Amino acid sequence: MISLQFLITALIITLIPGTGVVYTMSTGLTQKSRASIFDEEN
Repeated sequence: MISLQFLITALIITLIPGTGVVYTMSTGLTQKSRASIFDEEN
């Protein structure tokens, strides 16, 4: 049987964005939104 603590921990870990998501969002907010979709620097 799955405990309540496990379910809460799994939910929190799932909802926390990873570093890739944070980088993509910051790029989209500071530059053009197209820059967050396509990596135009390389």
